[in-house]
Amino acid sequence: MITPAMRALRRQFPQAHIALLTGRLSHEIMRGNPDIDEILSFDEVGLFAWHPMEALKLIRRIRKEHFDTAFIFQYSSLIHSLVLMFGIPFRIGYDNAGSGFSLTHKIPWEKDGRRWTGDIHLDIARFLGARIEERNLIVEVSEEDMAFVDRFLKQEGAGADDALIGIFPGGGKNSRDTVYQKQWGIEKYAFIIDALFANYQAKIIIFGSRDDQEIVSKLTGLCRAKLINACGKVGLKQLAALIKRCSLFITNDSAPLHIAIAMGTPTVSVFGPSRASAIVDRSARHITIQSRYPCSPCYCNSVFPGCEKPRCMDAIGYEEVLAATQLQLDEILTIKGG
Repeated sequence: MITPAMRALRRQFPQAHIALLTGRLSHEIMRGNPDIDEILSFDEVGLFAWHPMEALKLIRRIRKEHFDTAFIFQYSSLIHSLVLMFGIPFRIGYDNAGSGFSLTHKIPWEKDGRRWTGDIHLDIARFLGARIEERNLIVEVSEEDMAFVDRFLKQEGAGADDALIGIFPGGGKNSRDTVYQKQWGIEKYAFIIDALFANYQAKIIIFGSRDDQEIVSKLTGLCRAKLINACGKVGLKQLAALIKRCSLFITNDSAPLHIAIAMGTPTVSVFGPSRASAIVDRSARHITIQSRYPCSPCYCNSVFPGCEKPRCMDAIGYEEVLAATQLQLDEILTIKGG
């Protein structure tokens, strides 16, 4: 979500050495980004748990680099204080109700969570006078990644001319928190899959990480359709390359949704606790379905208040999602017999 801002900063400072500090889980997906000269990764699990030794190691490492300026795409006062200890003279970031007290330059954070997050990140570039010429998310895949996709699909019986529909039924877990309430019901996903298999000349591929294997296994058992199972079999860049090959990607609010948008693949996504307008920039290629349950959305500024009986995702019917997928696919694929 920060890649549009990184591109604007690169164009504003074409001769600068730009390094990205990110967690190890994000390192791979940012590899090859043309706007970044260096990627510095750290153990985000240990850092977010505020293990003193992890923080100290990171501070020592960054201080040796002697950076001039830090652009901080976080509004957390704890993150700001950590960057202060890096010894970087100019620190530009967001202020949320006083959270930016340790910054040298403060930009107001959008508190209501309604604005697309990628555009909020572009505020840092705007603050510096950078021209915003594009807003596309950026993920680079290599020829090797695309060659892997060709081999993988051939092994699974999918030819170069076959249309693919991607499904990601899992997610909800990252290094900071776990919100499985973002997941839509697998029974509804199974209905969507069987309907698409019956009506469209396309092969259906199921995505997931190792954490999603139980969900994917249950979903496979519920479907009459034969599925291509990519769960736990690909890295992030190979995942991106596979999604690029898809004609449509159907998913919950998740990292693969961001990747699909970056790869230019049309999407249909379902949202309950989180706000669709903050995650997906408005585009005809991307249809978002926001739960109409009274308390949805409740997840704002990366904070999930929690609930005992989450019903927002259950309130999204399969008919609405199926209609959205058909609207997308009717412009792309040939209906069987149509």
